[in-house]
Amino acid sequence: MKKKIIAIIIIIIIVIVIPIPTSPMKDGGTRVYCALTYKVVEWHRFYGGDSDGEPKQYDKTSVYLFPNNFLSIDELWKIEMSQQ
Repeated sequence: MKKKIIAIIIIIIIVIVIPIPTSPMKDGGTRVYCALTYKVVEWHRFYGGDSDGEPKQYDKTSVYLFPNNFLSIDELWKIEMSQQ
């Protein structure tokens, strides 16, 4: 009985902690890794433009903890741009 309880606890911890990767997005290659308690976003995104019209590339890795891990990638992008 104790072995079953320990096994269940280990499985729950694994599900909560290990992130699942998604395929790269078509915004420049942004990758998202999702777990139940956090989300890691490797930003590789083109945005805006400077004075000569060239878009800038945003490269950064961000970690979003619960409850922000349930926000969409567009909502997370707004958060990133507001911190700049």
